[in-house]
Amino acid sequence: MARKRALILVITLLWAATLACSLTRGGDDDSGPTRTPTFDFAAANNPGGTAEVTDEVPPTVSIVNVAPSNQVAVGQEVELNVHAEHEIGVTRVQLVVIDGDESRVVGSKPIPSATASDSLLFWTPDSPGTFTLEVKAFRNTTESLPALVSIQVLGNEDGSAFIPPDVLATQQGPCTARVLINGLNMRSGPGRNFPQTGTLTLGELLPGIERATDTSGQGWLKVRTSSGSEGWVDSNPDWVEQQGACQELPFSES
Repeated sequence: MARKRALILVITLLWAATLACSLTRGGDDDSGPTRTPTFDFAAANNPGGTAEVTDEVPPTVSIVNVAPSNQVAVGQEVELNVHAEHEIGVTRVQLVVIDGDESRVVGSKPIPSATASDSLLFWTPDSPGTFTLEVKAFRNTTESLPALVSIQVLGNEDGSAFIPPDVLATQQGPCTARVLINGLNMRSGPGRNFPQTGTLTLGELLPGIERATDTSGQGWLKVRTSSGSEGWVDSNPDWVEQQGACQELPFSES
């Protein structure tokens, strides 16, 4: 009888040990979903959370308005109002005329350091046909995708150049300065060494009062604003269009 009890005890102990091992292995088993390690490539390539803007990032440009319209006559000036942006600064905008397989640059305007700039570009067609005008903005040598507009040019019946009446009037009238770039500085004297007294907006028409030349030979034009204040602007043709008899204004020696 004692031998039988000892055998039962051994069997009971072996069963208890087997059950304990089974419970231990079950506790180590993670019954939850398998987790796959992930790697955030976007965070690794952009640890600061903000895209870094460099000279290699292209600017953007758009054509805001075409004047007088998309249909003009030979000799009639086409005016493009363009808007360009770059987070560091736009340095230049360029106008190209495309005629079939041929293209040529007809305007290139330097832009004072500005992250956003509005400016005017011009083209005067000398022959009839359908042309594509292409505008690009630059950050140094990096160029934007082009903005395009199609222009139909009509010729006069006698083949002569078309000159609108308003153009004739401005050619014969008093001197007027038309601002071609937004934020043009107005100064107290004819030179960059004179203090800035204000800024002018794109498209302003200002009567000319005097003209002068600074020590570098650059021309300056004294103008009067609609509020009556007077000041000098750089007469760089990329920034100011002089209309009328501006060469007949008195010349200031100061």
